[in-house]
Amino acid sequence: MKYLLVCLLIASFFARADANEYNHFAQTVHAAPRALTTAITTPVHIAVISPDQQSSDYWRRNLISMTARLDALQIPYQLDHYSSQPGQEQLQEQQLAQALKKTPDVLVINIDSSQIIKLLGRVLYRGKPAVIIQNQTTERNAWLTHPPLLYTGFDHMEGSRLLAEYLFDQHGNQARYAVLYGTEGEVSRLRGEGFRQVATRRHAPAPVMEYYTDNTPDKISRATHEILDNAADIDFIFCTTTDIALTAASTIQSVAPQTTITLNGWGGGEAELQAMAAGQLAVTVMRMNDDSGVSIAEAIKCVCEGRRENIPAVFSGEIKLLPISALSQVDAFKHQAFRYSGIQ
Repeated sequence: MKYLLVCLLIASFFARADANEYNHFAQTVHAAPRALTTAITTPVHIAVISPDQQSSDYWRRNLISMTARLDALQIPYQLDHYSSQPGQEQLQEQQLAQALKKTPDVLVINIDSSQIIKLLGRVLYRGKPAVIIQNQTTERNAWLTHPPLLYTGFDHMEGSRLLAEYLFDQHGNQARYAVLYGTEGEVSRLRGEGFRQVATRRHAPAPVMEYYTDNTPDKISRATHEILDNAADIDFIFCTTTDIALTAASTIQSVAPQTTITLNGWGGGEAELQAMAAGQLAVTVMRMNDDSGVSIAEAIKCVCEGRRENIPAVFSGEIKLLPISALSQVDAFKHQAFRYSGIQ
């Protein structure tokens, strides 16, 4: 019994320490920049691999906010940026190999591919370069012994839970609905799971139809056509990405402009906000986008100053539900979300 009590006290102590560490880091991310206190003779070599060729401006804004914060922190850096489309897994693997050949100090990458996850496991075991996982706030159990420097992004499950609660509040727990996923990777899994948790708790029926679209316009449009042809009386389509939401909205507008099917966005980037203003989307979750890029810069600063212990395992940026009825708040949200990457 005494041993158990000691273990519980130790666990409680470390939990409080982790919470304090996270809160301090989050405050730093949200605060004005404080310049680097350690002299650096060689620029920090950073490699960023991102699927930024898509409608969502999330990735582009991440890069802008990261570099702007690094500049504000007066951290000299050399940047190698590798760009791709979602689902171009082979290209992303080639880009990872190219990046590693240049021996960067920091590798910033997302893990929506099982092969990338496998390759990164070897990199983490080796210990160099420092790895920052972008667009992911769930730690991987397989990496606990050799973890990344930081997981950063916005909670996919929480965002989907917020959307699901809103959609079922609007249409009732017995609503008929379809689900459109992106690629068969981590993002679709987590966003789908967040939605399913709410549907299960509310005893909602299973989706009438669901599709993986690979986030490509052709597949999204075809899936939307099939939904309209076979289940035109559904209440809403749950869209798991920006590209899906915008393409589905465009397809419906051209094929069935009088439909009352509700569509949601996911992320709250500029394109989604414009679609909401035009009445094409009913709701989205808006990420305070630049938090993620700033967190990467601040983690790099901690490394430069020899303070790795001040970096939490995971940083999750703030995410807000934005229904069309609350569009009057969007300017305030934009000033927070796009404080480095700019308001269009």
